[in-house]
Amino acid sequence: MPKDTFFNLDDDKRERVLQASITEYTEVPLEKVSIKKIVEAAGIPRGSFYQYFDDKEDLLRYLISVSRHQEKEIQDSELNESATVFDLIYFIFGKEISDLRQQKASVRLQMLNQISKSPRSMTIFNEELTQKVSQGHMFREFWERAGLTRLPEEDQKNIMSLLSSALKDTLITILQEGSDKEEASLLFRRKLEIIQAGINEVYHLDNEK
Repeated sequence: MPKDTFFNLDDDKRERVLQASITEYTEVPLEKVSIKKIVEAAGIPRGSFYQYFDDKEDLLRYLISVSRHQEKEIQDSELNESATVFDLIYFIFGKEISDLRQQKASVRLQMLNQISKSPRSMTIFNEELTQKVSQGHMFREFWERAGLTRLPEEDQKNIMSLLSSALKDTLITILQEGSDKEEASLLFRRKLEIIQAGINEVYHLDNEK
């Protein structure tokens, strides 16, 4: 994650670095990201980059954390107090589909498209999602409502990986192959239902409520 020197920048300079980075990471996968292009677009010396970030992977982790910032959208949504992580995942999916219906892909989705092209980026992406589950208070509430906090930690990580893969794969298929959005939404909802039913069957979560 960024060093203190990055957060100590004035708002204008920090925003220039952020926007230049987002532009680069939404256009090419990690291995082709050019620090030279980022610093030139941001108007900073190349040496300054390494005062802010360790390397390209460090910057990618930060961009993933910024692009997944949906807490305000979730708070303002119609998700009720009984909604679980499965409802939350479908809500996130719906927000991306809504943007695509308007013929635009969000920054999150554009970046995910590039992340999907790099095995190393996918590893980083999954690590960040796992951290989100363990540290994010709001996400954790949805996770608890599904009864998943009662499971072994390794199983929780595997379930999170399964859910994130389902979300990622469906969105990328729509973005890259132009799949019908309405049909994709129905199929994704069914996929979540199957995953949830399978988890409940294996761990007998329904019997513990």
